Amino acid sequence: MSEQIRKLYQSLCQTIGEEVELYEKMVQEMKNKQRAIIDGKIDEMKKAIFRERELSQSVMNHVKKRIGLTFSIKNEMGIQQEDVTLKQLLSHADPDHATLLEGLRYRLKSNVYQISKINRENKYLLSASIEHVHGLINLFLKDDSKTDIRYEGTGLISRPADEHRVLDFQI
Repeated sequence: MSEQIRKLYQSLCQTIGEEVELYEKMVQEMKNKQRAIIDGKIDEMKKAIFRERELSQSVMNHVKKRIGLTFSIKNEMGIQQEDVTLKQLLSHADPDHATLLEGLRYRLKSNVYQISKINRENKYLLSASIEHVHGLINLFLKDDSKTDIRYEGTGLISRPADEHRVLDFQI
């Protein structure tokens, strides 16, 4: 392996390492946002969203750099495939870089999984909260849209005279 390719692999490892650290910070910010959603602390949630956006921008910059380094390694090594994945580059790397890249790849996948999971949880929390507030508004304003078909605007269960009648025979 040439010295140029070795330097490119070293830069790739450093870039992916920085990207992994950014993802780990993003996971922490998303957890902070989740706590703010649960606690109803709107200002903290807004701050967490702002920090999350900043981290996302930094991640995107690192992704561009990583793609550029991957392309450079592909060209230097004469790999014919148009799109080369990190897994494919592992097979061409020297043992030291391959081991390091494999560990970084695992951490990267783990962080992306955590981010997806937290996003699903946050989406559920927010939609449930919005649904609850919508139901309360409908209940208090007593408009025509009902929160639940079984309840009236007073909160009492409505029972028409013929509903739930099993037997009404005179013997």
